[in-house]
Amino acid sequence: YKPRNFISVSGMIYRMKQNAAGLAGICILSTMAIITIGTTGALYIGQGDMLRDQNPTDQKLAIQEGILDPGQVETMISNLASKNQVDITDLSTAAYCRAFVLREGDVISQAGMESINSTEQYKKVWDLYILPVASYNAMVNGAYTLGDGQALLFQSRDVPDTAFLTVGDTTLQIKQNLTAFPVAHKGHTSLEPPMYLVLRDREAVAAVMKSLAGSEAEAYFMQAFWWNTQGSYEALSAFSQSLHTDLTRQLSAMLQENGGDGGYELSDINTIRQEWYAMYGGFLFLGVFLGLLFLMATTLIIYFKQVSEGYMDHDRFIILQKVGMARDEVKATVRKQILMVFILPIVAAILHTLGALHMMTEMLSMFGLGNTLLIALSIFTTAGVFALLYAMV
Repeated sequence: YKPRNFISVSGMIYRMKQNAAGLAGICILSTMAIITIGTTGALYIGQGDMLRDQNPTDQKLAIQEGILDPGQVETMISNLASKNQVDITDLSTAAYCRAFVLREGDVISQAGMESINSTEQYKKVWDLYILPVASYNAMVNGAYTLGDGQALLFQSRDVPDTAFLTVGDTTLQIKQNLTAFPVAHKGHTSLEPPMYLVLRDREAVAAVMKSLAGSEAEAYFMQAFWWNTQGSYEALSAFSQSLHTDLTRQLSAMLQENGGDGGYELSDINTIRQEWYAMYGGFLFLGVFLGLLFLMATTLIIYFKQVSEGYMDHDRFIILQKVGMARDEVKATVRKQILMVFILPIVAAILHTLGALHMMTEMLSMFGLGNTLLIALSIFTTAGVFALLYAMV
């Protein structure tokens, strides 16, 4: 029998009945603050990994094959780089066919995006690149040979290797599961990760594309250029701007002259980085702003609860002193009750955050952030800082 604990437990029953709604409000606001700041912080911190996952090389240019001379395009890129004092490294070129596909086990089919309505289904979508072995040998300076129905396979997402792969109506024997690819790498991204399939020759590529898209479909080959750049920040920024102005203007004019209707695709990591920092920086600002609002609301609730309860308990504790409890014991009992009452909501909030972690991970994967460890660290670091501020309050 300890008088202080007896009084604390007796008072807690009363306090919990009177304050359940207020304590639930504190719990909900705390959970919202932790998740809002934690998830937006994870997006901002993880955008470097997301950027590199989705852009393994600094720049990529893809043009419909047969319209422009590849050597001429390389010369245009080199001239722009020299003009902006930028060095081009790791230049690779290849001809490929591309399709968005749905992979279920070892079966690949054409992806009908309108029928994909869940995260689990979306995780099965891949960006399939099919290229002849001659293009792959040129990229890696190799001498690979493939027979009829054989293929090399590289998958950017960590999935088990496979011995056979059915693409449309064609079953391919995977001669080798590649662990690396010149213009891709394995990453965390959940946004249409690239898959590279290397076949015997261009005829085999066209046949697989028709098997995938239908016999009436035409296999369009794209000529792609991938490269990295080195230089000062100012030079790289100027080069990126030149790509989107000078190069695109020259390409558009040349495509019109040669009757090209396929256009071109240009991807530049420096431009994407600036756009992402603006977007995710805005998310982080909103997250911190809303988190601070939730913290302020929580603080106000705690403050007014303590003041109102102090007035409500005043007479009751005078009675306790009259029946023999020392003033120090009364103060200690009050302190223990206050701590128990207000620690329970933050403990419950952290449990709610733990329960919501999987949902948050799935939601952030739709942005392309698949690093679960980073998300968990960001959210629970936020929870720790919030709990410290909460304890100060």
